[in-house]
Amino acid sequence: LKELAQQVIDRHSFDAETDPLDLAPLSPVQQAARLEVLDQLAAHPDIKRAFVNRFEPDGTMVLTLAIRGVGTGELLIPAARFSQAPLDDFGLLLECFEGSSP
Repeated sequence: LKELAQQVIDRHSFDAETDPLDLAPLSPVQQAARLEVLDQLAAHPDIKRAFVNRFEPDGTMVLTLAIRGVGTGELLIPAARFSQAPLDDFGLLLECFEGSSP
């Protein structure tokens, strides 16, 4: 999971001097999640990363992530790769974000 998150971050990172990719507009649910993680960063200036998650009807977990000074994005984790039941998967997810540096 840690390697998958780092690959997504690396793939979607861009230099601050370049123009961002021309992305589709966010849905209301996506925009609300984005604002929530940005509010978390604003409320806690000492943290580097913030995230919220939601589950789609098919069991896919959507993780909205904000990295201070980098940006925001979503990770889609298929239901087959993440179990909602055991807390171990959530713990590994937290470890993934705490152990990496943007």
